[in-house]
Amino acid sequence: MWLVAGFGVCAIVSSVGWLATTSPPPGVQPRSRRAADAPPPTTTFLRDAAAWRIPIETRTLPNGLRVVVSEDRRAPLVTVNVVYGVGSRAEPPGRSGFAHFFEHLMFDGSSRTHAQNIHQLAGTFHGVTRRDYTSYLDAVPVEALDEILAIEARRMRTLTLTPAHVRRQREIVGEEFRQNVDNQPHGGLEWSAIHGLVFSRWPNAHPSLGTHADLDAVTAAEAERFHLDWYGPNNAVLVVAGAVTAGEVMTCAAAHFGAIAPRPTPAWPDASEPSVDGDALTGRHKVVRDALAERPAMAIGWAMPPEDSIDYRALVLAESLLLRDPALLASALARVDPAAAVRGGIHPLGLPYDVTAPTPFVLRVDHRRAEDGARLLQAVDEVMRRVAAEATEEDLVRAKTAFARWWLDEIDGGRPPFVSRTRLLGFYGLRDRAPDVNLLLTDTLATPLAAVRAAVGRWWTPARRHTLESHPAALSLPPPDPTATPDPTTTPAPMTAPKTAPKTNREMDAEEILAEAQS
Repeated sequence: MWLVAGFGVCAIVSSVGWLATTSPPPGVQPRSRRAADAPPPTTTFLRDAAAWRIPIETRTLPNGLRVVVSEDRRAPLVTVNVVYGVGSRAEPPGRSGFAHFFEHLMFDGSSRTHAQNIHQLAGTFHGVTRRDYTSYLDAVPVEALDEILAIEARRMRTLTLTPAHVRRQREIVGEEFRQNVDNQPHGGLEWSAIHGLVFSRWPNAHPSLGTHADLDAVTAAEAERFHLDWYGPNNAVLVVAGAVTAGEVMTCAAAHFGAIAPRPTPAWPDASEPSVDGDALTGRHKVVRDALAERPAMAIGWAMPPEDSIDYRALVLAESLLLRDPALLASALARVDPAAAVRGGIHPLGLPYDVTAPTPFVLRVDHRRAEDGARLLQAVDEVMRRVAAEATEEDLVRAKTAFARWWLDEIDGGRPPFVSRTRLLGFYGLRDRAPDVNLLLTDTLATPLAAVRAAVGRWWTPARRHTLESHPAALSLPPPDPTATPDPTTTPAPMTAPKTAPKTNREMDAEEILAEAQS
């Protein structure tokens, strides 16, 4: 028996029935090991960063719910994150944006909204939908752990929706569209629209925020079916980080979630992209007009290799070299256009390691004149060529240092606390690999220079580059990039609603909407 004081119904719960996860289940690819000849990190900071670990303890309930605990007692706070194995890749054609829309419904499918519950506990909450998962985070004082787990268990157990719930949340999601896409110059260019050029299969190419027409067709019955299909305990990971022990969390989790029956989960859609190599490789190029834009912008994307490969880790470091201080790309583009601004990255809406392949490396470049687009692309290609041919050990140490500093900030901090840590543990927990989170930084920092140069030369080439240019509607279009082929007609269309003035949102603070869509 476990005895835990101060946790309500969790005070006395039998420990019988916990199953320790010891190996990946059938069909799960084991993580790749780092190269045997990889040199060790070369500075004190990098050696310390490579050895840094967070506490991770895992168990699995008989109903399939995986529980991951990361104890951290620096403050009397706790962050609870329930991560479900469903994201926008699981949306069928005609229902683009459904996973994100359903995330909103999960905050409203009860007599009391989730916001009312969390605010009463002096906490904060957050939800995000990614390509591969959906995450529901609550950050509260540690004494509220029992009540938070009870709330999350109720949401997992059942969801009661009415047409009014669906209508209300459709208005909120529509407001997100208007604020972040419809009424923004080049809205969604780099984190949604470019996917339709880089990829050809629906799970990867369609806009994850959806279209107005698709969401207008969603019914309450469809949403309840989605909950039954994807929101069972056997398709979820409960992650808790903060000032609690694993024993306390495991006891409470068993009390609140243990009686929820597992449910059949649909097969994950085939998201593999057609393999194209050699002379058949030709990047796609598309130019669109934007009525709100005053200056042009472009999104540039390359498909990434498998996420467990040495090439992937090498490109994570190359991204650091290109975009983090001192940023090679920014200085190269400034020589073409001093006003050019570049941003982006691998899985720019999340972390480089909380996504499965296929995923893109994406850059967005804002610049002054449409006629400079071709020269800016040439500058990007030249930087990639130089990294592949000329990057030095000094460059690599700088890239590793910048990446390690950023990674430690993300995993050890965040706002709310531990937001990235708990999402990452949940994402890896879905594949029964939560302890591997401690090896991500270690393996990345062990990647040798030869691997970085080879990966850039193999993956980030002009032939693999896809470009989506967005020009002010009043401008005449420049000639297309002669090195690229036109975009095929199968590219998913962007959202079709007219660009109108923003509406007043009655359900959610505008700042919260913006943070949710961009987090």
